[in-house]
Amino acid sequence: MKILGFVDSLVANTAYTEIYDAKISKQPVPELYFKYAHDMDLNKYTKALEYKNIVVKKVLEIVNENIDIISDEVLDRIVKLMMDVEIYKRSVKIKGVNGEYYVKENAIVLNNKKSIYHECLHLASSYYDSINNIEYSGFRKTEYNKIPFKLNDVGIGINEGFTQYQALKIYGDSTPRVYTYETEIAERISKIIGQDTMKKLYFEHDYLGLVKELNSHFKYKDVTNILLCLDYIMYCNNSFYPNFKKQELIDNKKRIIELTMNKYHS
Repeated sequence: MKILGFVDSLVANTAYTEIYDAKISKQPVPELYFKYAHDMDLNKYTKALEYKNIVVKKVLEIVNENIDIISDEVLDRIVKLMMDVEIYKRSVKIKGVNGEYYVKENAIVLNNKKSIYHECLHLASSYYDSINNIEYSGFRKTEYNKIPFKLNDVGIGINEGFTQYQALKIYGDSTPRVYTYETEIAERISKIIGQDTMKKLYFEHDYLGLVKELNSHFKYKDVTNILLCLDYIMYCNNSFYPNFKKQELIDNKKRIIELTMNKYHS
């Protein structure tokens, strides 16, 4: 039986090791200016205390839904984050931005209630390593000590896709339709390696574990093609690239993913 505790969580398993870093053949990253950043500008937000109870309720739903998958160590961390989380809303809403979770600040920004479950999943799967200034959020790893940090979002594509896939499974039409392609690929990958396996890796921030699981179904180079092309698509979508050029790059990466996956799992 699991016991809820309030102890400090241990450093999460490193998701992107030197071994993996040495072997991986990275997709070229577009040289672009990005319109998003992970650091929180509090001048843009106001406290939204009215959402606190709803957020706590949703996080507990996530825990109960995954109680057999979540380890005691991860559960301790989730409970602490749940109790300490700050809830905000934007002073001025931005079209197309439903919500945000800031890992370092442990803060959720909600622009509408529909995004609560998605953002609570981010909270439940996140950890900030303050010693090394690294964020882990599901399958995403962001190293702030590497310059520029905005290009160090390893695993961002599969992370957003699997987060949204889980949100849609629980809340369906009440969840905003975002990350549609990433969600489709995450669902396909989940069916290949098993949903429980993928969830466990997700809550433990184990990107390397995901790579190893996929490596038993695909060749190593093909695994990196799928995951890094998804990252590239996210980079393009969050850039100031002209739309026609952006779509050309995205379509090219989608073709690579589809050709790669269809070789094994059509």
